[in-house]
Amino acid sequence: MVELKKAYNSSGGEDDKMFKKTHYDDPAPSTKEFPMDAPARSRSMLRITILGSLILGIILSLLPSFTSSFNIASAASSCPTNQSHLVAFQNGRWFLSGVNVPWQSGGYGADFGTVEEWGQHTYSTDTTRQMFATLQANGINTVRWWVFADGRGAPEFAATSGGAVTGLDANTLPSMADAITLAQEYNIRIVFNLWSFDMLLPDSNGYARGEHAGGHTDLITDATKRTSFINKALLPMLAYPVPGTNYTIGTHPNVLGWDIFNEPEFGISDLGAVDPQISAPVTLAQMQRFIAEISGAIHRNSNQLTTVGSAAMRWNSDTALGATGNVWKDAALTPYDAQGYLDFYQIHYYGWMNGDGVYWSYAPTVIDWASAGFDKPTVIGEFPANAGDTGYNPAGLLEKLHSNCYGGAWAWSYESVDSAGGWNDIAAAFNAFNTTYAHEVNITSGGTPNPTVTPVPPTTTPVPPTTTPVPPTTTPVPPTPTPAPATSTVIYADNLANGWANWSWNSTVNLRSSAKKKVGKRSIAITYNQAWAGFYLHNDQALNTQGYSKVRFWAHGAGGKQKLNFWVRSSDGTTSPSVALPTLTSRWMQIEIPLSQLGNPATLSDLVIQDAAGRAQSVFYIDQIELVP
Repeated sequence: MVELKKAYNSSGGEDDKMFKKTHYDDPAPSTKEFPMDAPARSRSMLRITILGSLILGIILSLLPSFTSSFNIASAASSCPTNQSHLVAFQNGRWFLSGVNVPWQSGGYGADFGTVEEWGQHTYSTDTTRQMFATLQANGINTVRWWVFADGRGAPEFAATSGGAVTGLDANTLPSMADAITLAQEYNIRIVFNLWSFDMLLPDSNGYARGEHAGGHTDLITDATKRTSFINKALLPMLAYPVPGTNYTIGTHPNVLGWDIFNEPEFGISDLGAVDPQISAPVTLAQMQRFIAEISGAIHRNSNQLTTVGSAAMRWNSDTALGATGNVWKDAALTPYDAQGYLDFYQIHYYGWMNGDGVYWSYAPTVIDWASAGFDKPTVIGEFPANAGDTGYNPAGLLEKLHSNCYGGAWAWSYESVDSAGGWNDIAAAFNAFNTTYAHEVNITSGGTPNPTVTPVPPTTTPVPPTTTPVPPTTTPVPPTPTPAPATSTVIYADNLANGWANWSWNSTVNLRSSAKKKVGKRSIAITYNQAWAGFYLHNDQALNTQGYSKVRFWAHGAGGKQKLNFWVRSSDGTTSPSVALPTLTSRWMQIEIPLSQLGNPATLSDLVIQDAAGRAQSVFYIDQIELVP
């Protein structure tokens, strides 16, 4: 199926009508733009070219100062010596040389999640291993890989139409972790793309694109549903352990970052480029809030980067010819979340964006990084692997993007999902390019030192907490500005204390169970329904830990011999080391975890008891959770 897409000039009129082939009914979708009927277009273009040449000659003679200044601005000059145009990551600044992996084997939205209606889950360890080995052999350092797309495979929703997010299916996180494990083996960094504008298409059903494909405008516009996505999908994703390592997905060094939204401009009513099949677009302010809140959550809960896959330079530059303006700059995002900024920009480029070079052009081959007024490194997040309609061959296109001081280039696409080409079209060009610029591409060495972006791995050896209460000290505590608390602060005693909320994932939690109890009349019954599930308590008003020394609670395994880890998070988003708990038994045991084993957090806003066995676990009970002096 095709849809009509238009390119606009600086005054908002139509320059040219473009057809955009899409994936609404196509199992191997495309989001690339192509010209209209070629024979008819060729005849009309001949006439337009002759007339245009005459008009252009007049313009050039009348406006010499304008054209001269533009040519100077767009001519490639030497890039900043401090490499500020390259992406800061892992103790250096790098050119991100890579490819898009929108989906494997035609599985749009089904690589990591599962389209239950027809049992489609296309992620393959063998396919990924072969791909990463090929990419590594040709010097590639990054891939941009789609996760949710339009929502047809993941996350899980509370309703068949729209609805709040309830969690992730059993395949999503293990598949992502497997891909990360292979990326580590082959020295590849992954940028996971979360959503695409396709999520805003009309709601589908199980016989078309999938029960949960599209119809998710409310996930952007409704604060409660935005929060459900963050709490039930994003945070569990970031906290998910990568097997065989001491990293989570959110701390693993082979996850470079997160592309929050692919081409959001095609779903924004204010920008004049809404996809014709989107009947319920969102406003620019609503999309900016959504992206800022997601980016802020990632910044607070990981050490990775964030970006947005802007459809064109038109919406990401204040100075490009005919540009609307940079709607993703810090000033547009941080009012919604102080940490909602992007770490680098990302723009997409196809041949139609070359424009006329006089009134409008969104082409990074025409307008270099400095002339576009970018204040952050900017990666060309999509460009045709076959360089179609750009005026360059693949090798020349890579060289031009690099000499114009862009911070990376990701070809669309590895598996040749459409007419923009595939890996075979650009492999030789990438190989030569990555060899020439190895000092900027090989993330294992070189680069400009940048210690502030070096991720700090979690502790390598979890330290088991004591199961015996620590006797009080006999040494007087020296005075402090804040007096030491005389008693413990209760987090749970028959009920959650004020301010605490249950944010558990992939778990069944009963906060008022009477089946077993140690203190009072109730305890918390917890069942892990999937591997790496978590019992998660959150408080927006974090506790000040000054004067406290440990977290204490009672646990009963009901004969399940559960294996668990315990960790906390501070109000600034810092996650503690993970502490292994004693294997639970069929009797109550009191567990005390010194704050020193948790990195001595200054505040405590989140408390998590997580599955450590890598499988579903039977019911166990927790009672009387408190922070004690």
